[in-house]
Amino acid sequence: MPNLNIILNRKLPLVTLLMAALLCATFVMFKQQDNDIWQQATNLYKQDLLADELPIYLDFIERRLNIQQIGSADYLSQLQNYSDKKDTAKLTSLILSDNLFYPHLKENGRLYMPSLVFGAWQVQREEINDLVAQLSEQRFALFPFIQRSTPAPADFITHPFVESYNLRFFINLSLFVLLTGLLERYLRKSTLLLHLFLSSLSGSVFYLLFSSPYSPTFLGSSGLIYGVAGALCAVVYWHVKSVKRPKNLQKLSLTVILLVLLLLAKSTSELVFNLIDHSIGISYLLTALLSFSVFSLAKQFNQEQVPNDSHHNSMEDWTFRTEMADVMNAIANFKFDIARDALRGLAQRYPQSALVLEQRYHLEKLQPDDGDYWDCANQLIQLSVKKQDYPRMKRLFHDIQKNAASKQRARESLKPDSYHKMMMVFVKHDDLTKAEQAFLFLEVGGKINIIRDACSLLIQEFKVRGMTAKQQQYQMLYERLH
Repeated sequence: MPNLNIILNRKLPLVTLLMAALLCATFVMFKQQDNDIWQQATNLYKQDLLADELPIYLDFIERRLNIQQIGSADYLSQLQNYSDKKDTAKLTSLILSDNLFYPHLKENGRLYMPSLVFGAWQVQREEINDLVAQLSEQRFALFPFIQRSTPAPADFITHPFVESYNLRFFINLSLFVLLTGLLERYLRKSTLLLHLFLSSLSGSVFYLLFSSPYSPTFLGSSGLIYGVAGALCAVVYWHVKSVKRPKNLQKLSLTVILLVLLLLAKSTSELVFNLIDHSIGISYLLTALLSFSVFSLAKQFNQEQVPNDSHHNSMEDWTFRTEMADVMNAIANFKFDIARDALRGLAQRYPQSALVLEQRYHLEKLQPDDGDYWDCANQLIQLSVKKQDYPRMKRLFHDIQKNAASKQRARESLKPDSYHKMMMVFVKHDDLTKAEQAFLFLEVGGKINIIRDACSLLIQEFKVRGMTAKQQQYQMLYERLH
């Protein structure tokens, strides 16, 4: 149970869960609202207009299929089947959802009905159209330019929150939580939010570029999912380039296989609903490729801009490698004074080198009473905190416990802030025993505000783990510090 609490408090994908909650809330709200609107529109339409418009609509679909080669025979067959069964609800939904039929009927209505009848029909149809215009799909989804000449700017962002089919929504939601939750482990929350925004926007732009007047409405969170999948592929790609151990390669292989299977499942679900055409398919693909390219270029740029602090890995820095080889040779021959002087010079020229600092520390450890040892220890603590290197921090603290003959010596030799930073690393890696020991050193020489902060941290951690006795112990100490 304590481990579960740690995971919930430290590994929770907050952006993913908040976005999933928002998707669920909008889906439920829009579904209820749309059901009420459809009920009203269907009652009005089937009473007066369905019988008049159905033959015209059948002719419209048949002509479009046979002459313009647009549409599908399956749709026409389905329409005729509903007509034979007199399924008014389905027929009403299909006719009123076709955004191209009403403009056609309005333009050519006098060919199908007398002028007086046409005038009365327009009045009734406008009333129904006003109702249909209140549907979430009509208000928040994205339509081709031909169907809706001026899309609202908000439609570029709101379309992921509109979904017409229950099954597809739950498939999308499951994939979104899984893929975005994985990606959130590698990105800052602000970066992830920006990426979701850009995925929605890029999917919309690509759709409008490649859509036709007969393209289906662009809605649903599929664009977000493909954008997240592209970013995940970039993360896996760069991780594969940097990985060397077979165990990690096995994990990465499983990740790639899982990602491919999920995308295949996603594509299959789209085909099942017959809601994807070339424009939507291209927009999803381009969104994924754009996402992959942006993250790959960002990673490459980052690697080029960040200075490499591991000089021993640089094939170009022959001077550094030669000098380090001389240092290691001097140490091997027990010429510690020569090695110590050489390392001091290297530390001045390469202040960011972890290798130089590590070697200096181990050499100075032979003379722990020398102030240089404690200076190296302070610097190595800072490096361990920066890299969140728990094993190194644990070894450092063990050395400090051994080399500080008394707590007074430990207080004089290390900054109190260093013990506080040690505590933070130990707590993060669930080593409260070492965290308490570091607190004892901090308590000897630390300032009151640092001690109170550290004490508060321990109180919170013991509370999370349900260790009441320890929590009360540090709570009493915290109260005495006031």
